[in-house]
Amino acid sequence: AEAIKEYLLSKCVKENEIILEEKSKDTIGNAYFVKRDILIPNNWKNIIVVSSDFHMARVKYIFQKILGDKYKIQYESAPSFLPKEECQKEEDRIMKLIKSWLDPIPTGDEKALDEFIFKKHPAYSKQL
Repeated sequence: AEAIKEYLLSKCVKENEIILEEKSKDTIGNAYFVKRDILIPNNWKNIIVVSSDFHMARVKYIFQKILGDKYKIQYESAPSFLPKEECQKEEDRIMKLIKSWLDPIPTGDEKALDEFIFKKHPAYSKQL
């Protein structure tokens, strides 16, 4: 988050126009904390998500699942210049795991997502 902030500042984006999400440890957490800590408190319904090209299918699935139908989400991909075949194998492996976690949760169900994040997700359930 801090590196992207510095990049944006170098491109003349004003500091007060940048909001950092620094609690997440993965894409699931990023979508969850963006919704909980940024979108809901500000009553914002439109979001642009930027991610690496090889990561975009996972990003779309996760953000749609967590944000739900109340949000208009636009996606922009950035070229990664990484070996596509290697990245795709890893993305397929991770997507299978993520779907096993999130498919049972109704899209946008905040209560079920809260329970998943803080009771079942290995990156967040033990930290609080």
